[in-house]
Amino acid sequence: MHWPVAIEQLDLKALGGLRLADGTPNPKLTMRTEFLETWREMIALKKTGKVRHLGVCNFTLEQLQALLAAYPDEPPAVNQVELHPYLCQPELVAYCKQHGIAMMAYSPLGSSDSYSGKSFPAVGDAPFENPRAGAPLLQNELVRSLADKHGATPAQVLIAWSVAKGFCCLPKSVQAHRIAQNLGACDACALSADDVTELDSLNCGWRYGIGYFAGYFDCPNAPWYSGKGGSSSTESLSSHRKLVPTASEKLGLSKPS
Repeated sequence: MHWPVAIEQLDLKALGGLRLADGTPNPKLTMRTEFLETWREMIALKKTGKVRHLGVCNFTLEQLQALLAAYPDEPPAVNQVELHPYLCQPELVAYCKQHGIAMMAYSPLGSSDSYSGKSFPAVGDAPFENPRAGAPLLQNELVRSLADKHGATPAQVLIAWSVAKGFCCLPKSVQAHRIAQNLGACDACALSADDVTELDSLNCGWRYGIGYFAGYFDCPNAPWYSGKGGSSSTESLSSHRKLVPTASEKLGLSKPS
C-alpha cells in the first residue's frame, strides 16, 4: 500500500496528475485517509496464495498502531518510508523493530531538489534545523569528512549508515558506475558505532517527501507550510534529536506532538 490515502477519481491523467508543479496535491482530487478497508482486501489476496507478504509505505506511527489494533495477526512485513540522517524517525523505527516490521529507506541519499526548491535544512537549533546542516546530505561537511576518513564516496557513507541502522536501503541511480559504487558501499565503508552516532546527530526531522494533506508530513519544503509547527506525523525538535526511545516509546504508547 503505497500511501494510506484513498483517491476517489480513477483517471488521474485526465485531471493533470497527482500534484501541481510546486508539489501541491492536485485540488481536483478528492482524497481521504483510508487504509483499514484496503488492508482487509490485501489480507484476502494473501489468503489466495497469490502473494506471500504484505507491506505498507509512508505510514506514520499512529497509522501503524491503528492497523495493528485492527489486524493484530496480520502486521505488515515492511514499512517503506523516507529515512536518512536528516530524518532518522527514531520512534517509528523503534516501534517497527518491536513488532517485527522491516524498515525500507527511500531517499537514503537525501534529494538534490524538492518541490519548493529548498533542498536542505538550515543551520540552527529551531525545528527542522541542525547546527551541522546547511547543505544537501551528499555535500554535508560531516558526511564528506567520513567519506574522506574511509576512502569512500559520500553516497557510500549514507548507504552504509542506512545498512548499519538495519534498514533495507533503496538508493537510486541511472549511472552504471554509481550503481556499482552503491552495491559496494558496505565493503568500501565500514562505519564504526561512533560514526553512526555522529551521523545520527544530524537528525532534525527534515523531509524531502511531501504528503497529500496539510498536517501530513509537514516540513518547510511543503508548499502549505506556515512555520507554525509540525503535524501529527512530525515530532518535536527534542524528539528529533532523541535517538534512544523511552520505555513508553518502545511499547508504542507515545505519540508525536
